[in-house]
Amino acid sequence: ININNLYNKLSYFVINEEVKEDNSNIFDTFEREFGRTLSPMEYQIINGWLNDKMSEEIVVLALKEATYNGVSNLRYIDKILYEWKKKGLNSKEDVENDRIKFQQKKVEKKELFDYDWLNETE
Repeated sequence: ININNLYNKLSYFVINEEVKEDNSNIFDTFEREFGRTLSPMEYQIINGWLNDKMSEEIVVLALKEATYNGVSNLRYIDKILYEWKKKGLNSKEDVENDRIKFQQKKVEKKELFDYDWLNETE
């Protein structure tokens, strides 16, 4: 038995299992949120996001956003990720700052259009 060959095979197995375990966490999260097992196509789509240099943190945030809106659909999550990427949002902090800006704009618009026309005294 060649010890070096055995060591290389064992190292390869351990490294691949670590990678598989890291990715399986995100898949487990999706399955838990969807309440079902993912299809092979869904696995490929999620892997595509990760291979497209999107962090697991961002993908999970998009999943939470979709779940919050009552949607358990990868197309919806893909659209969220697309919009975030288009805006340059690459981290949890970026997304939170964007939400704060959005809320501030909503408040500004509400103040602008919150006029009582019925009780006007002119």
